[in-house]
Amino acid sequence: MIKISNNSGDVTGYRVKNFQYSSLGKVILHRLYNNRDLKMLITSKGNTTGTGKTTLAIILARKISEYSNEIFDEDISWSAENHSFLNVYEYLNKYKNAKKGTPLITDELEYLADKRRSLTHENVHFSQAWQMLRYKNVVTIATAPSMANLDMRIEENTDIWINIIYPGLAHIYYVTMDDFTGEIIYKRIRQFNFVECIRWKPLDDDEDYKILSQKKENQGIPGIDEDEDIDSYNKEELEKEKSKTKSEVTEELTTNLLKMKKSKNIDLTQEEIAEIVDMSQQYVSKVKRQNLSKAI
Repeated sequence: MIKISNNSGDVTGYRVKNFQYSSLGKVILHRLYNNRDLKMLITSKGNTTGTGKTTLAIILARKISEYSNEIFDEDISWSAENHSFLNVYEYLNKYKNAKKGTPLITDELEYLADKRRSLTHENVHFSQAWQMLRYKNVVTIATAPSMANLDMRIEENTDIWINIIYPGLAHIYYVTMDDFTGEIIYKRIRQFNFVECIRWKPLDDDEDYKILSQKKENQGIPGIDEDEDIDSYNKEELEKEKSKTKSEVTEELTTNLLKMKKSKNIDLTQEEIAEIVDMSQQYVSKVKRQNLSKAI
């Protein structure tokens, strides 16, 4: 349920029972109608755990899939088994094959986009994907303890930030960037003169929640691989990574997707890679010839 309240709290306000009439619902529907991706990030105030991030992600995913089925006349049978991921390659493969309007959950995003690991292969692949994937009309809902440890590219390319204040209550923000300074700006989502917040209840014995929890348990807490010499990268390398132009990022993402096509056995055609990076198939072929003629 979306609750609208004034800045002083819940003294004055009203509730929007129909999600599509809330400002958040309107943003999501606008993206779906206009064939654009939407990236949502759910965190917790104070980097706390056990606040219901995964529960909220599941609730939002179900609601979005309902609207997508109506808008696109699809039959998205959303489930945590098939639409939630803790692995970047599984996420990208599902993204490539997803129906219009499909919501995907990437839970525990800090393990895929930790800025302390920003030059490791999996992290780079995910951060680039988050930056470039925009035109498949897919909604990605990511969870993380806080913004603090996430790669800057994740923060810069997030559309909606939902910050849980305590279990069952979250504040909602638009994420934009100042065109002149490059500063990231967070604006509370409002309806008229009131700010919006989300309220929800726990999913105690919910099957999707159990499945996603089991996935995390099976995955364990990812550590840093011993062969990844984390101490070897320094500020100079990190700044170099951040300063890449759009064309450089596009070429690198294309190269990585081509490598994944072979090494990770992901079923990607050159035409599909071109669609993901928003370039022509000729461009993908050129990158392949220039960068991977011996590898692929």
